[in-house]
Amino acid sequence: MASSCVYPPYPDVFASSIQPLTDAQKFELLSTPWDEAHCCSFPSRFSGGKLRKAQGVWFRTHSWLRYSISKDGVYCAPCFLFGDQVARSKYLTREPFTDW
Repeated sequence: MASSCVYPPYPDVFASSIQPLTDAQKFELLSTPWDEAHCCSFPSRFSGGKLRKAQGVWFRTHSWLRYSISKDGVYCAPCFLFGDQVARSKYLTREPFTDW
């Protein structure tokens, strides 16, 4: 699905081309705040009979939340970096949440 998103200012950790993150990339992932300029419009999809999409306000309200353009989903940056990778709930840690 095509996206009109401008790349967020941090690495897309779910992109197929991503290598293990360097310490500098981890720092960038945790410390770079979301800015309105980083995304004009998220891609939409039907869910629950309605057209839905991620909302920019989520990233300003929840500073830990990050967006993956490659997966069109959101995840918890600290949970991804430091959380239990075999946790019962894989969403927001090992897989982005995409059910808007």
